[in-house]
Amino acid sequence: MRALLVTAHPAEDSLTAAMAARAEAGLRRAGHAPEVFDLERLGFDPAMPEAQWRAYHDPAANAAGLEPHAAALRTAEILVLCHPVWWAGPPARLKGWLDRTMLPGLAFVERPDGPPRPGLTGLRHFVVCAAYGAPFWLTRFGLGDPARRAMAGLRRFCAPQARFHHLALYGAELAPAARRERHLARIESALGRLG
Repeated sequence: MRALLVTAHPAEDSLTAAMAARAEAGLRRAGHAPEVFDLERLGFDPAMPEAQWRAYHDPAANAAGLEPHAAALRTAEILVLCHPVWWAGPPARLKGWLDRTMLPGLAFVERPDGPPRPGLTGLRHFVVCAAYGAPFWLTRFGLGDPARRAMAGLRRFCAPQARFHHLALYGAELAPAARRERHLARIESALGRLG
């Protein structure tokens, strides 16, 4: 299957980088050759320029300058996002990537006579590998886990046929090394079973 792995973290030795490496290893073990976009290393600009904003509803023009990202997303059967959760959401580069690539004509199709219909119809698995600083009880019961809800909502809107996998480590900043390793092993194992 065609797999796209998108990751965002400023430090190359971060838990997020380790999650992405283990996700890639799992995908390769399952026989997939993932395309990897490390948004930090690519220097991806998360800010939507005015020209793209003005062309947002024009599928012929809205992905100008983002062709490799749009092409990879259009053909992906597995989409994997690896990121930390900061202030209840992904870092700016990943949020900006979503803003700039989940476009009309690609991620969804606008219709004048009804609600939009999903555009990522070839996507079979939508996987989120996340590291939360806050503990589970605070994230889930105190805040309602907005990062998870946003990603699940994105999947429902753009690819409802895809299976949603949320592989999260809560309280990551204070987690002992053994707990972090279990999380990494879980990611590699889960992605190694995707087929």
